[in-house]
Amino acid sequence: MKDKTFYANQNLKFTDFPKTQFEGAFIGNGSFGASIYHDEENALLIKTGHNEVFDIRPPLDTEYESEPMFISCRIPIGYFKINTLAKAVSCDEELDIYTAEFNGKITTEKGFYECRCVSDKNSDVIILKLRYEGEKPTVEYVHQKAMSPRQAHMIAADDYRRLSKNYPEPKEPTDIFDNGMNTHFQPYFSYGGFAVSYKINEISENESLVFISCAESEDGDSSIKKSVALIENAEKDTEKLIALHREAWADYYSKSFLTLNDKEIEKFYHLQMYKLNCAVKKDGVPFDTCSVWLYEKTAWPDAWWNLNVELSYSPLYVSNHLDVAHSLTSSLTKNFESLRNNVPEKYRHDSMGIGRATDKKIRGVILEPGEGQPDNKNEMGNLTWALYYCWQEYQMTLDKSILSETVYPALRGAMQYYCHFLYKGEDGRLHLPHTASPEYIGAKGPDSNYDMSLMNWGFRTLLEVCDILGIEDSEKENWQYVIDNLADYPHDDEEGFYISSETKYEVSHRHYSHLLAFYPLRVCKDEKLLRTSLEYWQSKKKALLGY
Repeated sequence: MKDKTFYANQNLKFTDFPKTQFEGAFIGNGSFGASIYHDEENALLIKTGHNEVFDIRPPLDTEYESEPMFISCRIPIGYFKINTLAKAVSCDEELDIYTAEFNGKITTEKGFYECRCVSDKNSDVIILKLRYEGEKPTVEYVHQKAMSPRQAHMIAADDYRRLSKNYPEPKEPTDIFDNGMNTHFQPYFSYGGFAVSYKINEISENESLVFISCAESEDGDSSIKKSVALIENAEKDTEKLIALHREAWADYYSKSFLTLNDKEIEKFYHLQMYKLNCAVKKDGVPFDTCSVWLYEKTAWPDAWWNLNVELSYSPLYVSNHLDVAHSLTSSLTKNFESLRNNVPEKYRHDSMGIGRATDKKIRGVILEPGEGQPDNKNEMGNLTWALYYCWQEYQMTLDKSILSETVYPALRGAMQYYCHFLYKGEDGRLHLPHTASPEYIGAKGPDSNYDMSLMNWGFRTLLEVCDILGIEDSEKENWQYVIDNLADYPHDDEEGFYISSETKYEVSHRHYSHLLAFYPLRVCKDEKLLRTSLEYWQSKKKALLGY
């Protein structure tokens, strides 16, 4: 491990005002965080977000409008604006990734103010320390409408094909002021809600401390009490709290270290490792698409399980950040009921699955395979792909409880769901009816390589898990039969892997869903076929987007 001196070279520095969430600094403790940038008037914005704040709404009138992205999605919690009457004219700001702190000096026409901002690693509190000369900056909480960002995105895009036309307005919030403590309570649509509390303490003639907290609950009232209590605890010994925060981050970096000759890629790597520890924590909710930095007009305000979740977890195992990685395993284990309810009712006695997009309780339905089903409800392999990473956690720890409590029951459920639909073709091999290949629009035919790859890995791994745990499962013989008789991956020698048996790879496609057999599953090790498939995939460049 290197010390803080090394990580100082990886820091983000800003000498021009960053004007969007995608340009500025970002902090987080795994559940509560903020994006930090400036508005058009150069005021400093602390755009707070909490990855456990999801709206609760009943299903709407149409199947599309009952998707999690409308009824159980992330919603914005508001933000803080630091401003002066005198115009800000320059900035000198830095994100210290070793201590996970933002430090900035903003010079105005009549002085300056300095801001240190920390999202405490051990509690859902953000601490701002302001020091100023000249005009004292104001701190203002700005409420944001508690509506689905997907809905807001489609309104902004004027896309009424993908808009909920029946989306009811959010409930009105309540503001509470009590002895210097400000609390903003926003009810969820059906029940429960979240609270954002903040308090400004003057500590000297030109210094102040600002405490910000957020809590949510399904009964509502307890979120108010919890958010207030978080600040009251943080006030008791703020310096000790910050010292423990720094210790926690130093411990995170002590787990592994990587250096590269290419310093630009090296910096990119360390920023991603910083981001991962900001974004999720050991027993928290799994990665969703925005994590603690929710963009209020994103089209993706949930977790997406056909690439995003898996890619987010993939760096954590060989880098020894298994505490962060465990959030996937623990989340799946806590939500077995949802995994069962995601499949049609007649299969729930032995099957599990995950649809494309889910809320924090991993609720997102999938349908039976077959032509004519909507792609977003016809991705059978998402749960299996996620379990590949739980299996990696086991391989790194050899902790058999990961297998017995999570991998075995969930992988069994995923494989049994496949077993309900496999059929013997005229070639005597087992085939799977049409399923969606993530993000490849218009695919037809059976034997999607996405699912063929995941079945090949899943059935083999399930038998291995049974051997490790000494389980004599009554289905083992059937699983071995599937392994021995499963149809080959659809492919040819000129273009490599197809999307499915009736759909060649023809349209530029950023998602490598048809290539999972090579990476990451490694169930196909034909180097010539791999090179052919990769070269043909990469030859169509329009939509690759860096993948």
